[in-house]
Amino acid sequence: MKPKWEDSFKEVTQMVDFSNREGAQEKEQLISQLLQLEWYKSADNRQLYELTVNELETEYQLVAEQLSKN
Repeated sequence: MKPKWEDSFKEVTQMVDFSNREGAQEKEQLISQLLQLEWYKSADNRQLYELTVNELETEYQLVAEQLSKN
């Protein structure tokens, strides 16, 4: 008989894996949107893939602000 914590551990691991996949999809989507707007690097000159989701969202807001000024 396996310990009860093994089932709980398995459930948590699956939730984390699902969360990581969702985050990765969101990151890919943001990068794709930025590339479509011809935004290839962050304001601090890093590659988009190096940024977190929060940083990508900030970059997208910067682009949106710049486009609204033009």
